[in-house]
Amino acid sequence: MELLRKNRNRAACRRCQRRKIRVYYTSVMDKLHAADHVRRPAFLVSMMENRYIAKMEKRIKWLESMVQESCPNVDLTQGPSLEEPHVDEPIVFDEDRDENHILSPEQEHTMDVEHGIEQDRSQNLNVSAHPLRAFPRMESRQAHEVGLVSLSPGSEPRYIGPSSGYFFANLVFSNAGRNQQRRHLANDSTGSASGDPISLVAELLNAPASLPPRRQSTMELSSKYFQTIHVSYPFLHQPSHMGYVEQIYGSEQVSPAVAFQVYMVLAIAASDLSRRSKVRLPSEGFYSMAMQYFNQFCPDGSLVGLQSLLLLMIYALHNPSCGINIWNLNYQCLASLIDLGLQRDVRNTPSLQISLFEQEMRTRVFWVVYTFDRTIATMMGRPVGIRDEACDLRVSSTTAKPPYT
Repeated sequence: MELLRKNRNRAACRRCQRRKIRVYYTSVMDKLHAADHVRRPAFLVSMMENRYIAKMEKRIKWLESMVQESCPNVDLTQGPSLEEPHVDEPIVFDEDRDENHILSPEQEHTMDVEHGIEQDRSQNLNVSAHPLRAFPRMESRQAHEVGLVSLSPGSEPRYIGPSSGYFFANLVFSNAGRNQQRRHLANDSTGSASGDPISLVAELLNAPASLPPRRQSTMELSSKYFQTIHVSYPFLHQPSHMGYVEQIYGSEQVSPAVAFQVYMVLAIAASDLSRRSKVRLPSEGFYSMAMQYFNQFCPDGSLVGLQSLLLLMIYALHNPSCGINIWNLNYQCLASLIDLGLQRDVRNTPSLQISLFEQEMRTRVFWVVYTFDRTIATMMGRPVGIRDEACDLRVSSTTAKPPYT
């Protein structure tokens, strides 16, 4: 075999020579088959060359006639000069490709654009009169836009197919933008926006709502919160909250933090109950009333203030249309958690005089903030705000006892 490789083989056919394919013969029968293979391609290749040249001449004449019909002012004699090809350069023909597909009229414009045969003449052609010559087409442009999309900064581009709803969302939002633009133009021309139904509905729904006339109704609605939301996020103390409800009904002077907590619990419970029972409750009104009290106290630096921020977080998760930035609110909760030292276990420091009830509430609030941080960071694809190594991860041991429900 080594001797056969060293000797240059001159018996290869023109096709194998042109494609740089080495042919090795190990027997006399292989040489006889090779000799027969050499005699046949020489005749076939010559026929293919003549046929290809003849069809190319017909194609060029057909293209020139099309140009003369569409643009009579184009002078075809001013084309590029024809240079004779070098003898050393082989002419490569692809026998595997379908000849009818090569010479089909549907591919004429793509070949002209790719090879640049009519680059000097394309400036005078009227593209609008021939829509088939527009390149790239609308389909290719959309495929180019949707083919590879970076989902987040620094990530690899990924394919988004038709199932992602990109085209549908693009169509809907583009039409919505046009309608909103027309509405703004109409409002500017009339000088008022009083006829906008969206602003009217928002104004009516966000009107502050007072407490229910019956105290029992407020108690029942607050109990719905502790039966549903409190199970997942137990950062409030139910007996203390019911005492706040009694206080707000019994006296006219209550602290803004207490009134805010009562109204926010009603807003969250009303929103959840409306979604479950398909009954319209004034959750937006309770929320608007609570925000009036929120501006009267500072939520920083106290456990009650952090609980107020968590109530806003839960309401924003249940009502995305309220306009609260959840990521910024999560940052505020983490900052307050670190300021209060809730990430540390106070039981390791006996010198701190903290009651068991306060220790339990600190542990509950810590785990709720920790859960929100991990959940929001995962949903938004962002890094977590506080690492596990920076926290004393302890488990609440008295959550099942009645005084701490």
